[in-house]
Amino acid sequence: MITNKAYNIPTNFNNIIYSFGLMLKTVTMDDWSWVMYYTIRTFHPIVWIYYVLIIFVGGFFGFNLPIAVFKTHFSEM
Repeated sequence: MITNKAYNIPTNFNNIIYSFGLMLKTVTMDDWSWVMYYTIRTFHPIVWIYYVLIIFVGGFFGFNLPIAVFKTHFSEM
């Protein structure tokens, strides 16, 4: 089990709800680095590829692109 020391929130990948919470935290790029460092130390150093893909695909394209489209649409009105 992974414990965030700053917020004292227990998180792990064994529960589907906690897993989605960690993915959302990674996509929004809000205090996600401690999870990445922990999984790299626990599993294998090649795990960084998973986090890079989640950040680029989920964070930049899946999260920020709709926000930019909404901003452009509402600024034209």
